Amino acid sequence: MKVFKMVCCAIRNCKSDTRMHSKAKNGITFHLFPKGYILRSKWLEVVCRPSWSPSARSVICSLHFTNDSFYTTKKGFVKLISGSIPSLLLPPKPVTARKEPAKRLTLEQKLDLINHAKTGVKNVDLCKMYNICKSSVAEILGKKEIYLSEVEKRRKLSGRIDTKKCTGTYDTPFEISVFHWFVQRRTLVEPVSGVLLREGDFLFAEFCDNRNV
Repeated sequence: MKVFKMVCCAIRNCKSDTRMHSKAKNGITFHLFPKGYILRSKWLEVVCRPSWSPSARSVICSLHFTNDSFYTTKKGFVKLISGSIPSLLLPPKPVTARKEPAKRLTLEQKLDLINHAKTGVKNVDLCKMYNICKSSVAEILGKKEIYLSEVEKRRKLSGRIDTKKCTGTYDTPFEISVFHWFVQRRTLVEPVSGVLLREGDFLFAEFCDNRNV
């Protein structure tokens, strides 16, 4: 006596199987995967089962095909029209998350991160604070001596500016202060241009006005 093993519909989350469903019971039929590479690939796309490949007995049930996808033979067998593709009751395709480009910190932010690490802040918390990955935090902490020496070098460079040489062009104390602020921002932290320069000018001018510079 020939024993038929139960098979289940290959569509993810579909509960149809040959034990509980059949043409005689509820009109559900089961159809083998096509052998042709192109059509087989299209069936695999709608299955939504990564790293899965169908066997010789893998099937998809009739619930996933439109009514015009079938024809009935003279002997009463329900078969698929050539080229039919499952299109009904399909699982949603998995959404692949877009990778955001790695965030680049300014020198000032890197120094701030290093100071936080010195106070005992854990790397995991630093990742959240600066929105960067663990490897980036480890890289910055590994190069902290380089960053600190670079800051010291830039400070010495900015300290060489002689105020006396500026008095010919910048006559008022305010103008000299703005000049030094600009040089400090340019050499110590980050390039000053565009919106950053305008905002910095306004803030510094407001500060100087409060101090009566």
